[in-house]
Amino acid sequence: MHLFYLFAYTFFLAILLPVLFPFWHMLYFAPFIVLSYYRCSLSGCLWWSLICGFVVDLFSADVHIGNFAINYCLATFCLHRFQLHFFEDRLSTLPVMTFGFTSLSALIQVLFFSLINRPFALTWHWFFNDLLLIPLQAAIYAIFAFTLPSLMIRSFKRRYLLFRLSRR
Repeated sequence: MHLFYLFAYTFFLAILLPVLFPFWHMLYFAPFIVLSYYRCSLSGCLWWSLICGFVVDLFSADVHIGNFAINYCLATFCLHRFQLHFFEDRLSTLPVMTFGFTSLSALIQVLFFSLINRPFALTWHWFFNDLLLIPLQAAIYAIFAFTLPSLMIRSFKRRYLLFRLSRR
């Protein structure tokens, strides 16, 4: 049930942030999908990736529905095993894994473009933007939208429990 609330929070951010920051072009569901790696089995993560991908497909202007859903599922399938190498309680885990997810998703997108004969040119500009800048933005987004609020909630809970114990 905890993941459902996190999904609702991510969905809210995915609707709100493009309105506030239209110049950001990133995968808003990437940190949520990475967090699901630590909460679910591979099949559960694939389901969450499919759901997130279909949500993005519904709100995107791309004519090929299912493009993001398949993309997110393939990226999840490739990256899920790496969650064993990154510990969940480290502050750097979510941004690093989000960076990797976003970069891999961009590479999978290029593969899709080549499969559907959509004209696409691999340039240094694309390399810099889609494989470096956008994943870096997504990693910073993961820090500010997921890691820092989680730390603040834990600190608040700890202080509340200490306050309750001191009142007895």
